[in-house]
Amino acid sequence: MKLSNLLRRLIHGETPTQQDKGVVRKLARKEILTPEGNAFQVPLVQKYIKQLLEEE
Repeated sequence: MKLSNLLRRLIHGETPTQQDKGVVRKLARKEILTPEGNAFQVPLVQKYIKQLLEEE
């Protein structure tokens, strides 16, 4: 799944790939990600990412 690949890369501090650009644009358009810096604006997504980081 494209979104899970993007999230995995962001969690590991990697730069989104060319393949991720469509997903990033869609998430920014829906105001889930900020256009600059890929900061999550939805608290549920923030909590999910934080939980994933804590599990590693």
